[in-house]
Amino acid sequence: IASSRWGRRRGHDDAAGRLVRMRMSSTASGSDVDADVDVAAVEAQIKAKGDEIRTLKEGGISKEDLAPHVAELLALKAKIATPEKGGAAAEPKKEKAAKKGKRGGGGKQKQKQPPKKKESDMSETELRQVRLGKADLMKEAGIEPFAYTYDVTHTAAQLRDLYEGKLEGGEEDEESDVAVAG
Repeated sequence: IASSRWGRRRGHDDAAGRLVRMRMSSTASGSDVDADVDVAAVEAQIKAKGDEIRTLKEGGISKEDLAPHVAELLALKAKIATPEKGGAAAEPKKEKAAKKGKRGGGGKQKQKQPPKKKESDMSETELRQVRLGKADLMKEAGIEPFAYTYDVTHTAAQLRDLYEGKLEGGEEDEESDVAVAG
């Protein structure tokens, strides 16, 4: 066990003189605790488990039956965290790999969508369908897509007939309230 200027370090030096640490999870408190570990013994277990997995693969074992053995091997590898491999930072990657292994890995991956056409490249009917689809989505979300609509009081023809000869060009009738369509 090596000690530092600020106190005692937990772990031991390997053959190259690097401090080797192992992180173990305490089940009682749920916190991570550094503990002295015989790294050589864990590495021997990893080697033995790897040999066992290779033998099982040669025997033609299915992926489902092999998964628990692989998970055990990954757990053994997660026990050893050396500074050169990233220490505690390497642990989340191993956890992700273990979780990925638990999912089976045989699932379908997302297929890439073909690129959407630009509005300028669409025909009028395609463009209309896209716009109506957007309006339907807005309605489903509780948003009124045509909230700017208003009640029409006159058509353009009715308005022309109503004011023909009464107003000059550019003149306004401020007393009437007119909503025109068409």
